[in-house]
Amino acid sequence: MMKLRICKSQSLTFFVMVHRPDMIWCSSCLVQGLCIDQPLLNITDSVLLDSCVESRVFALIVAIDKYKNDQIPNLSGCENDGQNINAFLTKILHVPPSHIVFLTNEAATRHGIISNFETHLIQNTEIRKGDAMVFFYAGHGSRIAAPQRWLADSHLIETICPHDERTEDAEGNWIHGIPDRTIDGLMRKLAIHKGDNIVRPPSLSINLHPLTAVTPLLRRRY
Repeated sequence: MMKLRICKSQSLTFFVMVHRPDMIWCSSCLVQGLCIDQPLLNITDSVLLDSCVESRVFALIVAIDKYKNDQIPNLSGCENDGQNINAFLTKILHVPPSHIVFLTNEAATRHGIISNFETHLIQNTEIRKGDAMVFFYAGHGSRIAAPQRWLADSHLIETICPHDERTEDAEGNWIHGIPDRTIDGLMRKLAIHKGDNIVRPPSLSINLHPLTAVTPLLRRRY
């Protein structure tokens, strides 16, 4: 049973997935030392929260168990984690379904993830500065050789792996993973446009490994 810990910092509400009672994480308030820990709650429990918090949360959930390239092993449990996050948002925080985009497997392509981050979060006119915004990813992760002129430890960068990684698009272009710098750039852009109340829960399903047998050098960066 996945469990959730809720903590509050000033007027903001954060959440975190935990598998052990001693594991506590809640975005920036961890660094600032502002957490007020609440008892652990099962996903089926109900919590009464202020109505403004319930309605002012927007989320992009990405969960991938199945990959298009046969050389990338499929996973199990990522969709389940995504569904649990979605259930937590809708059943416990009472977030309207229209505030959530949930991408799984075939829908979680490179284009799908980036474009939905842009349209659902950055460009969403319903989001006001100060609203809580959640980005959750569960799936494969990878370390690949950094492109020339990129400064990186051990000349490697980390990526998240979309469903269609290591395949070609309709125009024959090779589809790469999404580098950590791209995610960081999207997060910074979101903070500029909508404020920095951004939560990115750590996924306990992410499988980070080199994928060296099927990892070519990046040929293009977005």
